[in-house]
Amino acid sequence: MTPVPLAAFLDERVRAGAIPSAAWAVVQHGRTLDAGSVGWARRTPRRRRASSSTVYDLASLTKPLATAALAVLLARDGVVSLDEPAGERLPEWAGSPYGRATLLDLLLHRSGLPAWEPLYLHGADMAAYLRRMAALAPVGGVVYSDLGYLAAGELLARAARHSLDRLLRRQVLGPLRETEVRYRPPQAWRGRVAATEADDLTERRMAAERAGPAAAARHPWRTGVVQGQVHDGNAAALGGVAGHAGLFGTVAGVARLGVQFLPGSDLFELDELSLFVTSRTPDQAQERSIGFRLADPAATGALSERAFGHTGFTGTSLFIDPQTAAIFVLLTNRVHPAVPPTDMQALRLEFHRLAAACLTPEPDPLPGPGLE
Repeated sequence: MTPVPLAAFLDERVRAGAIPSAAWAVVQHGRTLDAGSVGWARRTPRRRRASSSTVYDLASLTKPLATAALAVLLARDGVVSLDEPAGERLPEWAGSPYGRATLLDLLLHRSGLPAWEPLYLHGADMAAYLRRMAALAPVGGVVYSDLGYLAAGELLARAARHSLDRLLRRQVLGPLRETEVRYRPPQAWRGRVAATEADDLTERRMAAERAGPAAAARHPWRTGVVQGQVHDGNAAALGGVAGHAGLFGTVAGVARLGVQFLPGSDLFELDELSLFVTSRTPDQAQERSIGFRLADPAATGALSERAFGHTGFTGTSLFIDPQTAAIFVLLTNRVHPAVPPTDMQALRLEFHRLAAACLTPEPDPLPGPGLE
């Protein structure tokens, strides 16, 4: 079989300046069909090439891999209910419309919370974050929201009486013996963590637009290239652990976690897997399941109609296709050292088109409940 030109395509994108580096993996039925790395994990101040062991800031892949996964596992154990009002665990939302939103609403981006807010301008702990959220005007429909997952992660942590990173180790990473995905990269990882943006430029601009230049100017922004710390400002102010962002990992580590959302999972029962593939917002512009987007433009037309996935602002993505039992992981640090005018949706779509071409044309695995 002629090799799929994934390496050539991604190397061309690096040379064109669209992304500094990429690491990828295409896995089907547990077998890696294509994997590799190209480009520079760090371009400045000193260059370092990307490799299969490069650790990337996974950004919003934290939402499905940590928060959504933990919500389903803790619901199984009776620690939380997906239908419980968030205000029962988050008293900071007393009297707020968000207090009536359920955990499921938060996980489906239909709580009414806006997409983003520079919460760090109002305090550096979760209580201050939640109070600020409570004061925000609700939005209608399904609106992709960092704030919703930030709150969901805190709800889970309070319910289980453990920090989110400890919960993830206990419920997910430990049982799988997964050592290449975690919050807060240890010092031993620092040399292989891909660099992200310099001087918090995106956060500075967004905060100034949202809260005004004077309020933004008073914040102690990071200077120099960020490496080994989470890129996202709201997660960074909390020490790097949050429900919407904060995970770091290698491409192999992300692929191993991705496999857990297919039948045969070591983490989830078949009825639980249905929660990740069943649309709960069929009448909305964005079809959402718990943790994932269905019919995502980054995969539509390249993968099957059953594919679901998630992307991250730093240039990361994970897509899962139950029809072909395949996992597609693409990790980049596209924000380094500044955010370029790259059409990441087009890049991801072409990646998925090329990746799908190398799949083995085997019969579909038997579907589980909710997977047909």
